[in-house]
Amino acid sequence: MLAAVGADTDLAAFVGHELAVVPAAETMTIEHRAEAEVRSQRVLVRPHRSLYPSDLPADWPAGSQGWGTVILGPLLPDDVDVAAFLDAVAERAPGAETAVLDAARPGVTICLSAEETARWAPGHWDALGRRARRVARTLGAAGAEIRTRTGFGPTAGARVRTVLALPAAVVDTTGAGDVFATALILAMRAGVGVDGAAGRLAAAYAAACVERCGAAPLPTRAALEARAGVRPGAQQDGARGDDS
Repeated sequence: MLAAVGADTDLAAFVGHELAVVPAAETMTIEHRAEAEVRSQRVLVRPHRSLYPSDLPADWPAGSQGWGTVILGPLLPDDVDVAAFLDAVAERAPGAETAVLDAARPGVTICLSAEETARWAPGHWDALGRRARRVARTLGAAGAEIRTRTGFGPTAGARVRTVLALPAAVVDTTGAGDVFATALILAMRAGVGVDGAAGRLAAAYAAACVERCGAAPLPTRAALEARAGVRPGAQQDGARGDDS
């Protein structure tokens, strides 16, 4: 993980993970509120420091010789140099409507939430589905939908699959969409069946996330595979997510 962080930030939640810190005046702080099942978010503090591929530690291999997947977020204006990171193989680009459309390309998976796309014009949403390889949109308690591009050019369309949310005793919904997106992408990269089994496994991770408060550890993958009804540790549906 690469992050712009202020000197007064508690990083205890990242112990055991590989974290590279870019010194910033302050750490981004986002307020989450949920009232009458409606969630709102507000940026309280911004680091006033963009992240660039040049910020990556020298011993972190990037691009085609490094990771197969790079996840970018939350992508507020001037938060991350999206184009530069996409050139280093990025798989997630949520954020402002224009930035997302500009970032969409055949090799990119984009994960968004219903809140982020609520004010989008239908034409922009359709264009995104034609440009990106895959678009996942989380719908809260209604689950998620995954649009996979079919065809290219003017004839390009999209196949839409609905992923139902799993029953959960909700404690804290903060971060559930990010957990769903990360689990979906990593499951597909690991060979779990495109959209179907990968979507169910991602829903299980999201359900486990909302049952915990804050940055609490999640159950093992084996436990979540059982919860999702996914065959343990095996490829599903005979397809690799990065080839379909």
